[in-house]
Amino acid sequence: MTELRKKAKTICSKCGKTVPESIFCIYCGKRLKDNIVESTPSLKSSIESSKKIYLKTFSLQRYSDINVIKKEIETGNILFIKITPLAKRSVEEVKQIFDELKEFISTIDGDIAQLGQNRVVITPHPIRLWRKEQKTK
Repeated sequence: MTELRKKAKTICSKCGKTVPESIFCIYCGKRLKDNIVESTPSLKSSIESSKKIYLKTFSLQRYSDINVIKKEIETGNILFIKITPLAKRSVEEVKQIFDELKEFISTIDGDIAQLGQNRVVITPHPIRLWRKEQKTK
């Protein structure tokens, strides 16, 4: 199998993230200058050396579960969270947890969305959830 060519990367001076060499930063949209900093290994070796990402299910039972959720997201895992067990006891506590999680997710540039009334999905950066565009009347 042939190795893929090394691709140059650049660091955005606005958000500080490493992005593929291009005209604009894919994270913040800033116009980039020619400030190439490093070459990355081929795609094949990147995949082989990358850590594993898991899709996990989680049942929200109590407020302290928020720490487990945060740790899972920080390690790069994707979570499907069933909120029914706690929601049966305290809807307010569920709202409080997800307000805190939304704030946490925004600081790490992840994504969060509700799936129906019983589940929530949370993803780490750079994984994004597709949302159907709403038609405006």
